[in-house]
Amino acid sequence: LALQANYFTKAGDKDRATQKIESAIGYASDSATVRYQAAIVYTILGQNTRALSELQQAISLGYSANEIRNVPELDPLRNEPNYQQLIQTNSGR
Repeated sequence: LALQANYFTKAGDKDRATQKIESAIGYASDSATVRYQAAIVYTILGQNTRALSELQQAISLGYSANEIRNVPELDPLRNEPNYQQLIQTNSGR
């Protein structure tokens, strides 16, 4: 579901993307990968606050902050102070 949401987001289908990612979160709210994919979806949709919240969840669940640094879809978040703090605080993870 999370990968389908990513696909629909990139295809410009905001409603289906949102529906799929919310379903994925509902099924696997404790999955770092689902939360990471949600961050990508919400970043592309321009919902940066929600994207940052999902990134925080992903890292808390074990997703690598170092890997997040290299994802081009998250570029719109890079200048956000909360993003910078999140990555700096979790550097080395």
